[in-house]
Amino acid sequence: MMTLVKMSRYSARFFLRQTPDYSSKSAKHFSKLIEQTNTNTLVLAHEVCLTGFDYKNLEKLLVLSEYATEELLSASVDKTVVLSMLEK
Repeated sequence: MMTLVKMSRYSARFFLRQTPDYSSKSAKHFSKLIEQTNTNTLVLAHEVCLTGFDYKNLEKLLVLSEYATEELLSASVDKTVVLSMLEK
C-alpha cells in the first residue's frame, strides 16, 4: 500500500509497498493521495511504482497501467505527476 511520506507546500513523496494482486486499488489509493496535495504540487513516484518489475505478470500489469492512466489524469488536475508505467 502507498503512503504519503513527506509533503511540503509544492512537493510530495510517496512510499509504495507492492501488492501482488494488481487490482485497481493501488491506482485509486495513489489518486486519492494526489488529490490531497496542494495545487501546483510536483508529485514524484519511484520507477514503476504501481506495477513493479513483475514481468511474469505482464498482461495484468498492462491492464492496471491502462486503468491507472485514466485515474491519475483525473486526480492530477493543476498538479504535475512524474512516474513510469509499463504500457502496450
